[in-house]
Amino acid sequence: MSPRTKEQNEAIKTERKKAILEAALRLFSVKGYDSSSVSEIAKEAGISKGSVYNYYESKEDILMEVMEKALEEKMDFISDRIIPVDNKEKMIKMIDLVFDSIEQKPEYWRMLTILSFQPEAKKIIERLQTEKESDIAKIYKEMSRFMSLAGISAEEIAFFNFALSGASISYISHEGESHPMIDMGFIRNIFKQKIRDIDYEGN
Repeated sequence: MSPRTKEQNEAIKTERKKAILEAALRLFSVKGYDSSSVSEIAKEAGISKGSVYNYYESKEDILMEVMEKALEEKMDFISDRIIPVDNKEKMIKMIDLVFDSIEQKPEYWRMLTILSFQPEAKKIIERLQTEKESDIAKIYKEMSRFMSLAGISAEEIAFFNFALSGASISYISHEGESHPMIDMGFIRNIFKQKIRDIDYEGN
């Protein structure tokens, strides 16, 4: 049998790294970072533990690449859709964008939610997120600016943002269960109606 070509070796490397990252994402989103081992990631990916270490030095390195790729995908989906919010219609579009991003990649958000409660993983996530402003943070900033222009108090704005984040986490945590507060359309409409009720049209 003739030796593999450079192109074949690169293809194998790419495929194995993809399998490792997808396995890690599945495990991290269900079990969390601390409770997932490299051995489990290897088993889930269908390769040996030694093969994992051919591509990554540690579990932290795997998490870093999982997060980087997830952030890239999220940015591709969100970045071009963020707009300055200066009226109710645009505010509602930003609410839709928050929920669209969750529906587009629920396993990423589930993983992020779980990991945010685990000290070691949280440090890694925060290190990545400080490198660039989160797109979701930009959306919340625009929504907060509009509500401030509408005369809504800082306390009410903080409560709105907190409630929106909490509703998102509730959906992520209980996706698939039968309950009104788990239904994405139901959740969206609550927040959209809140904006429609604001006595300020904007520009």
